[in-house]
Formats: sequence, structure tokens, C-alpha cells
Amino acid sequence: MSLTRLDHIIYSVPNIEKSHRALLKRYPEAWPIGRFWPDGLTSGLAIGGVNLELIHFDVDPPGSAVGTALAFQPSSFEDAVADFARAGLSAIVVNKTESDPEKLRLRGFSELESQTPQWICRNLVPERPEDLPFDFFICEYAPFLKRHLSPENPRLETADQIIGIKVGTTDPEAARALLTELRYLGEIRIRFTGHDDRRIVEVMTSAGPLSGF
Repeated sequence: MSLTRLDHIIYSVPNIEKSHRALLKRYPEAWPIGRFWPDGLTSGLAIGGVNLELIHFDVDPPGSAVGTALAFQPSSFEDAVADFARAGLSAIVVNKTESDPEKLRLRGFSELESQTPQWICRNLVPERPEDLPFDFFICEYAPFLKRHLSPENPRLETADQIIGIKVGTTDPEAARALLTELRYLGEIRIRFTGHDDRRIVEVMTSAGPLSGF
């Protein structure tokens, strides 16, 4: 087993304050708006155990919300590395740490913990994502953040559940084959449909399509 679940989905938005505020009317906050990426502001909302990560890029944000990437949780990082190798994918391991006390507090670390640098996560990222039929990466959180952002965390409980993701791609067959090769076993159904570029076309929740942000 390699990809046990879909952990979060990423949307690029033109106005993160507006989008975050609109989603907060329906869903709990996984993490507040902050400069957690070097090239933009990000925030997170929880929808039935999956976090929706918004990002507002400093340069050339889109005119409307665009779904860009899927992030998966592996059964183990070593399994994911092995499956990438088996699929013939070159990858980069990105270890992320944070030393800024304010950013650590925004992430949920205690006042004491925020006084020392903390490991955030390590990601397994395809070396040439533009060559793949859809955009994705593997994310393994540090133990505290794994608990803090877990679908089992009561603070993130929601009535709505994400039940399906539709991903647009220029090569649906290749996308389906790649997801199978990476051994995705999550409960959320991921479907691929023909499109003139790569993007998340639809996020379907138990209350209907996700929209309004």
C-alpha cells in the first residue's frame, strides 16, 4: 500500500482574504492565512477530513479560483519512494522546517514550541511535474501537524464530506494508469476527464459541488 488517502487539494485564488472568509461560513479553519509559501499567502479549510489549501501568489494570481494540485498521504514515505521508482518517476525530497515563531504559532504550535525551529513536513515531488498528466505530490507531516490536521481531530469535523474529485487532463488514460501504478487506495473517488490543460475541474461534496470562493 502506498497512497492511503487524499490529504489536501490546492487552489490558486485571486483574493485569499475573500475566499477564506467565504469558506469559513461553511467549514472550520485548518490553518489561518499566513506566508507559509515563499511566493504567496496560504490558508487551509477542512472539508470532511480533506484540507482545502488556498494560495494567493504574489505575482500573476488567476482571475478566478483554479484547482491546481492533489497532495496524498503515503502509508510510509519509503513506500512512496519505491512506487515512484517503480513508475519511472524522478523525484525530489523536500524537507520543510520553520524557525519563525509567528508562523509556528499560526500553524498551531505552542508558545514554548514556537521558540525553537520545528520540522513541518517532507514532500516527495516529481522532478518534472509538467511532463505528467496531472499535478500531485506526496506529503508526510511532522507528528504534531499530522495530529493537528488529521480528519480524526474533533476541531476539523464537518457534516459535509468530499466524495469525489474530477481532474481535467490532456491525457485521461495516462492519468488513470499513473494513479493506479502509485497504488491510490483512498475512499475519495478521483476521476479524470479530457481538458485542454491540467486542473481540478470539480470537487463534489455530499452537499453538492464546492463553489462560491
